[in-house]
Order: sequence, then C-alpha cells, then structure tokens
Amino acid sequence: MNAPFPQHSLCSPSSAGRWMKCGASVFAMRTYGIKEKDTSEDAARGTVLHTITAECLRDNREAWEYAGQTFREEKFEFIIDEDMVVHVQHNVDFVLNFMKRYPGAILHVETRVYSTMDADAHGTADIRIEVPGLFIAIMDAKYGMMRVEANDNQLKQYGYYSYERRSDAMKGAGEPADVWLFILQPRLPNPKDRVRDAKFTVEAISDYFHNEVLPALKNTRNPNAPFVMGSHCTFCPVLAAARCQAWAKAAEEVPVEAPVDSMSNEKLGYWRKRKKLFMKFFDGIDGETLTRIRDRGETVPGAKAVHKMGDRAWKEGIEIELDGKKSFVESATLLADRLGKANIYTDPKLKSPAQMEKVPGGKAMVSLLAYKPDTGITIADEEDTREPVVGLMQLMDQKQVAVGVGDL
Repeated sequence: MNAPFPQHSLCSPSSAGRWMKCGASVFAMRTYGIKEKDTSEDAARGTVLHTITAECLRDNREAWEYAGQTFREEKFEFIIDEDMVVHVQHNVDFVLNFMKRYPGAILHVETRVYSTMDADAHGTADIRIEVPGLFIAIMDAKYGMMRVEANDNQLKQYGYYSYERRSDAMKGAGEPADVWLFILQPRLPNPKDRVRDAKFTVEAISDYFHNEVLPALKNTRNPNAPFVMGSHCTFCPVLAAARCQAWAKAAEEVPVEAPVDSMSNEKLGYWRKRKKLFMKFFDGIDGETLTRIRDRGETVPGAKAVHKMGDRAWKEGIEIELDGKKSFVESATLLADRLGKANIYTDPKLKSPAQMEKVPGGKAMVSLLAYKPDTGITIADEEDTREPVVGLMQLMDQKQVAVGVGDL
C-alpha cells in the first residue's frame, strides 16, 4: 500500500545530489515558496520515454505500437518517432531478458517507495525487480546524453526505500542479500556503455541511508544550515531565483577590476567554473527585478520594464474592397497579386542532417553524405566527453622530443 505522499518531494531522490550537499537550498525553497524549474524539452521527452516503457512492461506491448502517436508532457508535444521507438524497446528488452534469467522474479513498474524513518524520504521508482532470496534490482532509464553512474544518490535511495518496502516474498526465507542498481541510457554512442550497474549489500545500502541520507534530510529543515557552493548548484532553483546567500556573497568578491592576464591558472580555473552559475544567479536578479517593477509597481534604481524585441510577422490577411464589396484576402494572396509570386517566396532550403534523420531512410543518407565540420576550438569543463585539443606549445614540445629521439 502506497503512503499518501505528495507526487514530488523537495527532497526527491532525483535532486539528492543537491540537497544532500546543501540542505539550505530546500529550507530556502520552503521559506520563499520557490518551485522547481520548469521542465525542459529533453526532460519532458525523458518523461515520455518512461511512460511508454512502463506501459510496454505493464501491458505486454512493444514500442513500435506507439510509432506516430502524439504525447503531451506539460507544454511540450512529441510525435513518437523511430529513435524513440528504438530507445524504448532497448529498455523493455533489457528488463524482460533480465527477468528471464531469474525465474520467480517479481516486476514492479512506476511504484511509490518510501521510508518510515522520515516524512520526506519517498519517491517513485521506475522499475523494481524482486528476486526472493537473492536481490532487489532498481532500473532507471535516462534520456539524456550526459553519462550517469549507477551508484549515484538517486538510485541508492530508491534501493533503500525499495528494501524497506519489500514485499512479503522478500522476507524470511526470501530475504535479499543485495540491492542491484542499473542505469539504462540507450542514446549513448557506445553500445557497451548504455547499461551500467552497481551492486550493494543490504547492510551497505542501509548504512548509507542511516548515516548519510537521514542526517541530510534533517539538515534540510535546519534554519541555520549553511549554503554550500559546488557543481550541485547547476540546476538549483534557489540559485535561479537569486536567493542563494553563498552565491550573493561570492558575487561581491568577483575581481572585476583585476586584469585576467595576470591571474594564475588556478585562479582562471576557479572563476571559470563559476561563470555559468553566476550567469544563472544574475538571471535570477533580472527575474526578481522584473517582478518588482512590472507586478508590484516598485522602482529599482538603474532598471526599467520594457517590451521585448520582436521581428515583424505577417498578418493572416486584411479586408479590402473588391467590386464595391469588402472581402477578406489572405496576406500571401495579396502579396502574390501585387508583387509577383516569384518575388515573395524564399528558395527551398535543405534540411539539416539532424532533421533529415527523421525522414524515412534518412539515417543511411546522412551517414553517407554528412560530416562534422571543424568550427574552431573552445573551452569545456573537464567532465566533457570530447577529446582535449593539444595546445600549440605542447605540440611543439612533442615535436622536439620526437626529433630528439630520431637523432639518437
């Protein structure tokens, strides 16, 4: 029986990477009424992938049956294309093949799991498989291209909650020894990387919950919990709302007058890693400024509310007088009549390779005819999966070493 919890917790396992490190972010969300950020298009597409995967597993269906159907997730609408069908079927096949290896396995799809130890300890597990006497498996499908490890906080929390809420078949003689975690990422380019796993003993996953998760949950209710800066701030709604005290203080310390060419490499790295997050903080500043001026009629020194810039667009048409009668004429018709059809349309433009892949048979043609041009060199974070470019000085050093070896 599921507990009467809200559908989404401020301490959800999916955002554990943030609130376990910065409990103040959750306390600030409760205090200021800050909500989670709006769903992105990729996140919405991921939700659709979860939905179809769950239906296939529950109703014994195959992914191709959804081809061409339209799904709406919040403000986004998607037509299920060939790629989505392939990705869903990858996940469905893995789950079903896994269950065949363990006779007596019990499948649970999209179920609420929780701990009685804390009211905020709950979430929805995508796929749980109970194998009496052996293990509980947790499988989470990710739509994104950013590699996610199976031993992350989200899956470990689902693992513990699933253990605490295990069925009667998993008790007594059926007591599990392990909790097995799986990440399914069918869009990753390397086929060997699309399924990753991590296995923990029940004792280890219980220790993790009691020693790390419970104290972190308690800290989210601590009014004196400090704001902690780090990579976990990337998707923080408190930062986006410009309510983070740590980032506000850091913004005052930005060396705006210091010449960057005099900074050490360490300083350059330090400030560069914070650049994107500072941009989010200042976007939050602009958002709050707009709210105060536009909605509250307040005055903010140095700022004003204005209409956004926009390109001109054609009217649907206008009423004109023809033979003494007023008639509605579409803009395109009137333009063609007055300016000539040849003068009012742009030439057809070839679709991009990404768009062409959506056309039946397009993938093969893209593989044959498309290439990735060299658009120059830029800076990326260390976690980026692209190969680093060898610097000019490093290249010269390598050549010197090569010449030296050849002269021996």
